[in-house]
Amino acid sequence: MLYRTPALELVNLVNASLVAFVLRDLFPVWLFVGWIGLFCIVIPARFLDRWHFLRAPQQAELAAGWGWRFAVGATVTGCLWGLTGSVILMTPDPAYHAFIAFVIGGMMAGAVAGDSAVLPALIGFSATAALPLIFAFSHGNRQSRRAAMGLEGRPHGAKQD
Repeated sequence: MLYRTPALELVNLVNASLVAFVLRDLFPVWLFVGWIGLFCIVIPARFLDRWHFLRAPQQAELAAGWGWRFAVGATVTGCLWGLTGSVILMTPDPAYHAFIAFVIGGMMAGAVAGDSAVLPALIGFSATAALPLIFAFSHGNRQSRRAAMGLEGRPHGAKQD
């Protein structure tokens, strides 16, 4: 089941490109090129692993090994997504914080659909994608955390822009 949905791996590359475009003002271009470049290495490597799986004998005793190989690929992909948590530390803008939280949440939802057949793959992706984000939210400065939660309000009676 895991190796039969190659489109899910492509979604990572498309979404990473869209995220890089949205965040282009926060980081230098070389950083985005490197990040997308890593996706361009990891995703084809996962396709190569899929190609090997589809050509290998389908024996029940080999299933666990293939599951672990898939889990490693999912974990590495999750690590790449986890790097987006650094945005929380770079800007106090709650729009960027919400964007990153929704992107990671959406990617994790996709992982539930695509990786849940092998629990280590799901945990590997989700943990490595979410833990840096959790760390960034918990260690960002107090003002940016309050702003991200909508607690940094206007003075009483102030008009909205």
